[in-house]
Amino acid sequence: MKKLKRSITILVCLILFTSCTNKNKEVNFNYTTLPLEKVGLSYQNRAIQKLIIKTDSIISKENLKNLSTNYFRDNTLNIYNEFTLFIYFSSMNSNAGAYCLAEFNKDGVLNQFSINKSSLIGTKWELEKDNN
Repeated sequence: MKKLKRSITILVCLILFTSCTNKNKEVNFNYTTLPLEKVGLSYQNRAIQKLIIKTDSIISKENLKNLSTNYFRDNTLNIYNEFTLFIYFSSMNSNAGAYCLAEFNKDGVLNQFSINKSSLIGTKWELEKDNN
């Protein structure tokens, strides 16, 4: 009986651990991208891209990180030594500051990730930014 209880306990722990570690890994947002731009000197092999998420609310930092990482991986962007993704919400001016910046190296390591709450000033999300 003790072995059965222990086995059940281990099984429950594994299930909980798996559900917690996989939480929010797959993020499905409706978004569009602007054309990829190669920047810097040719030998630097750098590129940037702007992604605009169609949303009615501010997306969590964790979900934006997961989206960025999945986007980098799914689009085989490791051909660049550096890749920077600028994320905007729908109706934001994509020529102004992005809400989120994610910078990757060639190995897909997220070197820099930041949220720019001031980019929400003058948008429909300005009042929500204090809640996130």
